[in-house]
Amino acid sequence: MIAPAGGNQKDYQMQLIIDTLCARSAATPEQTAFEFLSTTGAPLSALSYRALERAAAGVAAMLRARGVPAGARVLLLCQPGPDYVAAFFGCLHAGAVAVPLYPPRNRLHVARIVSVLRDAGASVVLSSRQSIERCGAFFAEQGVSESMLVAVDGDALRDAEPGTPAAQRADALAFLQYTSGTTGDPKGVMISNGNLAHHLEMLNAWLGGEPGGTMVSWLPPYHDMGLISGLLAPVAGGYPCVLMPPESFAQNPFVWLDAVSRHRATISGGPNFAYGMCCKRLTDEQIATLDLSRWRLAFNGAEPVRQKTIDAFAQRFAVAGFEPLAMAPCYGLAEATLLVAGHEPNTLAHGLDVDRQILQDERRAAPARDASPMARDDAARWRSIACIGRVTGGQHVLIVDPESGEPCADGRVGEICVAGPSVAQGYWRRPELSEAVFRTVRDGVAGRAYMRSGDLGFLLDGELYVTGRLKDMIVISGRNYYSEDLEQTVTATQEKVVPNGCAAFVADHDERENLVIVAEIERVERHGNLNDVVTDIQKEIWLKHEVNPHSVFLVSPGQLPKTSSGKVRRKACRRALEAGELKVLAYWNGAG
Repeated sequence: MIAPAGGNQKDYQMQLIIDTLCARSAATPEQTAFEFLSTTGAPLSALSYRALERAAAGVAAMLRARGVPAGARVLLLCQPGPDYVAAFFGCLHAGAVAVPLYPPRNRLHVARIVSVLRDAGASVVLSSRQSIERCGAFFAEQGVSESMLVAVDGDALRDAEPGTPAAQRADALAFLQYTSGTTGDPKGVMISNGNLAHHLEMLNAWLGGEPGGTMVSWLPPYHDMGLISGLLAPVAGGYPCVLMPPESFAQNPFVWLDAVSRHRATISGGPNFAYGMCCKRLTDEQIATLDLSRWRLAFNGAEPVRQKTIDAFAQRFAVAGFEPLAMAPCYGLAEATLLVAGHEPNTLAHGLDVDRQILQDERRAAPARDASPMARDDAARWRSIACIGRVTGGQHVLIVDPESGEPCADGRVGEICVAGPSVAQGYWRRPELSEAVFRTVRDGVAGRAYMRSGDLGFLLDGELYVTGRLKDMIVISGRNYYSEDLEQTVTATQEKVVPNGCAAFVADHDERENLVIVAEIERVERHGNLNDVVTDIQKEIWLKHEVNPHSVFLVSPGQLPKTSSGKVRRKACRRALEAGELKVLAYWNGAG
């Protein structure tokens, strides 16, 4: 077990984030809270603290007028931007429980949204007039009354007088964060006011978020990282945030770094694949226009962190003034509000090379530093795992054997379990699952309950290393393989493969479990010699993992099913492949 870095934490006097907003509105009403950019990075609008408070009060007044009581669930389906920010803070102002979801785009998306609406028992859906007009018929097909759909993009909401926010207890729900569901049905994580208050103080302490700094974020506000780091932490810390539409990064990664440069951002970040895309897709001419010297903390999380990506980004953008000490790998999950562990700021991010075979077969870390010089020279033998760092304020991590529940020794791989004030209350309306995930693991010293993350990792010298997902472990002929490890081998060695564009899973054939690789090919490479790519993938998988893929499929970009946060859905990919729904460009099948 590891205690939080920094010793004992001070007693925390809880202040609700909506009360913080009101206090900032009173003290510095004209100070910018948020600036909003277009998909090309052009300025669109801004919200001062006073304007945000008034907009939130307007949404709250509208909810009260519709008879929405404190504690009622309200779905947020607004496009990222001023209306989304106003709607979320408006729910907090009214004491309603916000349920952030991505805005509706088509009939299938609406069906998924309605399933969450019913699970949450929401009484109101906040969205834009355009979305309601475009998708209202789809909601009607699902039995959702038109009266439940409320537009929040009218000017009337901006003119409301500030009111007194609803009184809230620490254990009352602030919002429900529905998980993106890579391995199962989405579940509503219950985040209380107390969880959020503790977490925002802890997060800003790690980010260095304070007046005088600036954040830039393109992350979707309907996911935990974008919502908490991009919307809530800046208001809590008193520094402005420049918000960009999530699609701006997908369309052109340069727009993100250009915004960091132009707005002299001190804090920004994203998943590991975002840094990889910047390395791959920005030209030397574009990089020459950037000044990243003010970027003090570049957080890297929400998916497996790759040391190779960290090193590549630092090298590629050194000419733009990027300081390697700014890169900060982190680990977290919605069930812990967001952040669990993060690399110590202003220290160089590093990785640990461990014996790949021992990690897979014995579930323990055997560092290369302890091996002979000859063994260290065998590059294929070693897997580099990024060091996440130490557990952040007031939280505790315990590594346990996923089968026995017993604590693991230092360097032994087990399930990462988390305890502390930021750990959520459980899953909405799922008492049995909540009991199994949040309350079955206890330590033998303090007797505290730990939340089971479903992630695998180990502690070494007081620092956390994450190795994969428990449910994504592949077993072939009695040997263990990490899906993410296999996928990383493909994307790291094949330039023609789209970053974050690979899925590794098993499929049954002749009563055997067989490895299948599906990889997306860059659009400009679709007409090249793809047979060579297939052969290279087979070779690299064998060299690094000593397992032969049964099948390798190359598909068009955008074919892999992913969650709304960009994580590959392996089970859905297997189903789509078996149903013939993927556009296959080339393939090799060991069955002939």
